[in-house]
Amino acid sequence: MRNKIINMPDTIIFDIMFENMPIRNENMSILESNIINQLNNLLKEREQISQYITSLPQIAAQLLIELENEETDFIKIESILNKDPILAAKVLSIVNSAYYKHTSQPITNLLKAISILGLDCIISILMPVLLKGVFNINLYHFKLFGSVIWQHSLETAVLCQTLSKDQKEISQFHCYLMGLVHDLGKVVAFQCISQNLTDTKEAPNIGSDCFKQALSQCSLGLSIQTAILWQLPKEVIKSLELQVTNKTNDLASILHLANKISEANLMIENNHMTLLRAIELIINDDISKAQVTQCLNKLMDLPPL
Repeated sequence: MRNKIINMPDTIIFDIMFENMPIRNENMSILESNIINQLNNLLKEREQISQYITSLPQIAAQLLIELENEETDFIKIESILNKDPILAAKVLSIVNSAYYKHTSQPITNLLKAISILGLDCIISILMPVLLKGVFNINLYHFKLFGSVIWQHSLETAVLCQTLSKDQKEISQFHCYLMGLVHDLGKVVAFQCISQNLTDTKEAPNIGSDCFKQALSQCSLGLSIQTAILWQLPKEVIKSLELQVTNKTNDLASILHLANKISEANLMIENNHMTLLRAIELIINDDISKAQVTQCLNKLMDLPPL
């Protein structure tokens, strides 16, 4: 898959977050320039990012290491999950749901549950549970940000898996994970913005076009640096790095397309774009109108995440 550039705005989430702000200037204010300077400094000093985003949960780090191990098995995954009763209970709850349950007797053995679900399914169940706290932030000036960015990240993860299912050589684990973490930089950026707005006594003067473009660029870099800080798989880091270059690979192309479809869905939900216009902008030689429609319908059918 080698997707062409999709002609959609790069500032969609920022447009939605700042749409109620009074400013509509093209040039950056002093406050905006200060925020961008702070974010650029974070890009140079990766360790400082931890001031604005929590560390990767320890059990998530253990799972990622084990899932990267070619010799891993269900018993090793079980031993990790047994350290966290909440995660173990989540797995048992899913395996006993109507979708997976094929016997009249409830499944109470964790090892059996893992073997039924499989490792790809396990990661798509557990990583959202483990990472939700990272996105679950309550910003005074942007109360909806946490829920918007979390929904978008989960949708992108689901689409990355969907778009890669026919490509046997691609890891479903890597696809889901890269979709889930691709916008970590926006969490860092909005934490920084919120802190600056709290510190200033002036009325918020924020949301210029130049500021949103600069935020978009900084956020991509911050996502990469956070992924490195978290020691995520090199394939995931590479797919993020390729989002800021003219080069690509299969994983990066899948992420680019999944992100654009999820952003289009966000614009549709916020009445910034019609369904037909979204489909027109996304379709290209690699994805048909029917496929785009199917992806958007899949997102619209997802329950609130």
